[in-house]
Amino acid sequence: MKRKSTAAWRRMARAATLPALACLAVCPGLALASPSNSAPRHYEVRVGREVLAWGNTVAATVQVADPQPSTSESWSRQAIASVVRAGVDSGDQTPYTSHGYICLPSVQTAATSFTCTLDAAGTRTSVKLTFAVRYRQTATSLGQSTTSSPGVFTVDIDVIGQPAHATTALIYNGANDPYASPSSNGTTVNATAGMYLEAPRGGLVITALDAPLTASVHTTLRNVDGETAFTGTATVAHGATLTIAVDGHPPVTVPNGHFTIPLS
Repeated sequence: MKRKSTAAWRRMARAATLPALACLAVCPGLALASPSNSAPRHYEVRVGREVLAWGNTVAATVQVADPQPSTSESWSRQAIASVVRAGVDSGDQTPYTSHGYICLPSVQTAATSFTCTLDAAGTRTSVKLTFAVRYRQTATSLGQSTTSSPGVFTVDIDVIGQPAHATTALIYNGANDPYASPSSNGTTVNATAGMYLEAPRGGLVITALDAPLTASVHTTLRNVDGETAFTGTATVAHGATLTIAVDGHPPVTVPNGHFTIPLS
């Protein structure tokens, strides 16, 4: 059998290449389809002074799926900075919304991490924003001193052995209101696993994520009606133990239902 000449091989290669080139010409979408996810964007956001344990800059990461030009303002540097500051500067460590983002915190011992999601209406675009912070601890939160304002007292709430995905909630009676705001009254949170913490006025809700949880919350309340006891209602997760200590006194185990703890 005769071997094909070099010229013959070249003619065969050229013939095989032509259909592929033709497809590139008439079917550009087949070869030039853009990726559905953009590369992560990283921003350094300046937040309020004396909010973080050190510095005043938060590193934020943004991941955009199916980015569309019409929604690009949603993940601009300015928009992301506003969303981050809305969550960090308040110091509340609770769920919040900002610029269309829904942000959920996960409070742990080392830091509080936030995951914010945005679904752009009318488009396939979705955006995920993540950042983590460690808040500054005040002298009050460290037990070095307490406020001298009349009627103010400290409260230490401990939830021990709470199962994954379970919730423990407290409702304070109307006589006990939060003193100022969590960011200014020395509220601190420590937890052995991820959790959601909600602190509506006159209450506290602790929800464990995917692992059993032990959590401690130190805060300051104000007795606005001259009551002699800290009272309220507790809903304790099955299998968990809830204790409350007032003004440094020994902790009291709180069952489901109404509780009364003397202030002196």
